Amino acid sequence: MTYDMPVRPDAAVDIGLLRDWGEWQAVARAVEDADPGGMVLVDGDLEPDWRLPPSYLDVLFARAAGRSVTLAGVTKHSSLARGGAPLLGQLERQAEEMLGPRAMWWAQLATTRPDSGPERQILAARLDPDARFSFRVDVPAGADPESILGSLSALADDAAFPGERGRPPRRLSGLGARRRLGSARGRPRPGRGCRSTCANGRLPIATC
Repeated sequence: MTYDMPVRPDAAVDIGLLRDWGEWQAVARAVEDADPGGMVLVDGDLEPDWRLPPSYLDVLFARAAGRSVTLAGVTKHSSLARGGAPLLGQLERQAEEMLGPRAMWWAQLATTRPDSGPERQILAARLDPDARFSFRVDVPAGADPESILGSLSALADDAAFPGERGRPPRRLSGLGARRRLGSARGRPRPGRGCRSTCANGRLPIATC
């Protein structure tokens, strides 16, 4: 399955757009290559360059759903904030107070608006008890966060990413952080250009 780059004829094309488009083409190929019931892990959020229309994700998400393949984007870079301070750092401190310093946890932060492409859940998660940071995790709106995060946590048994196989994170509730997010068009996004993809087998979590 191939895609032509769906940008307006008058849109500026630069190396950043070409790189982002190449990475999303790699995601599309990974979706095609993955076995039914598999996962395609994207290093970064599930939002393409603002010059690519949201309808592109509609096609990609529908294809993944039709093949029973899960898409998940993982990054430790996030512009989400609460009270002017980075939200992930606040959640890490709150989780340590509530659950202890080595607890694995997750929380649902927001969902995207329908006019920004296919609806996605924005999660925060600490996937390993020895991890220094929590991650932002993007998944499709209809996906089961606990199942996906449990699978991601199990991948941390890789020698490069020591962790505990099969131990799912606990849900962190009472955050008051959930909200709807609009499109990020026209705004810079932290960590762009660092996305990689892979399908099947071991999927170590790597972020910029």
